[in-house]
Amino acid sequence: MARRSSRVTGNAVAHAGARNNKSNVRGSAAVVGALEGRLIQCTGTWSDWLPIDIKPGQFWAKGTLTNGQCFGWRHQPGIQEDDQFTGVLCDQVLQIRQSDPMSMALYRVAIPHHNNDQGQVSKSRTRLHHFLRSDADLSAHYKQWASSDLQFSAFPEHFAGIRLLQQDPVECLFSFICSSNNHITRITSILNKLRDRFGVDIMVVDGVVYKQFPTIASLAASSEEELKSLGLGYRARYIHQTAIALSNRPDNFLHDFHQRSQVEIQTELCQLMGIGSVDPAFGCFKRIFDVFFLS
Repeated sequence: MARRSSRVTGNAVAHAGARNNKSNVRGSAAVVGALEGRLIQCTGTWSDWLPIDIKPGQFWAKGTLTNGQCFGWRHQPGIQEDDQFTGVLCDQVLQIRQSDPMSMALYRVAIPHHNNDQGQVSKSRTRLHHFLRSDADLSAHYKQWASSDLQFSAFPEHFAGIRLLQQDPVECLFSFICSSNNHITRITSILNKLRDRFGVDIMVVDGVVYKQFPTIASLAASSEEELKSLGLGYRARYIHQTAIALSNRPDNFLHDFHQRSQVEIQTELCQLMGIGSVDPAFGCFKRIFDVFFLS
């Protein structure tokens, strides 16, 4: 997800440019340019902390962001006793902090020095609302699920505030492929390496370079050998072949899944290497970004 900023030589810039040309990545969000043999990156500073529009008790940041349904949020010591997480949504870098499941969660967004503060804050609020599905009444869902499953009836008491995330379907799909016969720590490490190798730079904040998740085009333009070097093992072929298959589909192929039936989604996913005939039945339900990936 992030790496420490360092000076990049002219050769490294040339190599990065060649790879980007090969992968045909058009990252408009990345403010990166080569000048006199150095990589000039966009830098940013944090906005003020703002409340997340979810009632206390309806969102537990630590339980939601570390349970294995997403892998791009880095846990770090926060202010006082708060848990703090840093992650990327599209082309924005955000932080979330919270002391416990019953407290108000706060967030802030990194503002590029050249950009408009209010515009970035407004965009981040909309994206976070979508990601956390803030309009979903978790209490009502818990009651419904508990009435249908006696075993689940004890769940809310111990894990209040765990929400199903509405993730970017591209990142969600490739994360799922990487999760095969794997555990959370290793999945996170592999996905961070993928992001670092193939992702487009967003900005540098507090000396750390943050990147977007790789595009389908950049993964399709890679090789199995390069992917294996990142620790993917046999999954390298699945990632590469799935990226190639998706690159031959319409641009919004995965993003349009919410308009299709479960049967249609399952049929489409079964054709992708690394998914198979069992996984979609477990994972897709009505749409791919409703998946609750547990390792």
